Amino acid sequence: MNKQKEIYVKICGITNVADAQHALKHGAGAIGLVFVEGSVRQLSSTAARELVNGLAPTAETVGVFSDQPLEYVQEVIKTTGIKVAQLHGHESPDYCRHLPVPVIKRLTPEQFNRGEARLYQGCQILVDSGAGSGELIDWRAIADSEQDIILAGGLDCDNVVQVIQGVRPQGVDVSSGCESARGIKDHRKMADFIAIAKQTATQLTA
Repeated sequence: MNKQKEIYVKICGITNVADAQHALKHGAGAIGLVFVEGSVRQLSSTAARELVNGLAPTAETVGVFSDQPLEYVQEVIKTTGIKVAQLHGHESPDYCRHLPVPVIKRLTPEQFNRGEARLYQGCQILVDSGAGSGELIDWRAIADSEQDIILAGGLDCDNVVQVIQGVRPQGVDVSSGCESARGIKDHRKMADFIAIAKQTATQLTA
């Protein structure tokens, strides 16, 4: 059970400073910058560095990668100043240990239920039905877990209450569920999602 009074809310797929600032202003714990090749939300290192430089130094910026060379990820971290690496591919525990920042490791519900989280000691675990697929996670499959996890996959303002009540996660991660167009955030949806998630979690732990 999540005993924290305030849930961690990450807004992922941020592509511009205005969206990032709005998310942080309304209480997001982190913003996600995508470096996955082929994603419509993919940022170059240069664009990401400019975005990070446009935020307060205390802002938690998370770089999202998937099965990319370790040297590339290390260089992006160094170049952009992102504070956390989120890995959505088949990266090994040894790969994670070679990164100079904290790591969030994505597992599918099936991997999580097989106990693969224990292999990634020191990593925060994010459970998602796919590698950024936007498909609603089968949260019922992990509803009995007492491990602190972040949930992602198809979340939006309409379903986040049910998911938080069912799983009581440490955090939730949203991308397409708060967009007005692919890669562009809807500011009202972001603010509403953050407020709903936090209010629901607070009610459960009161």
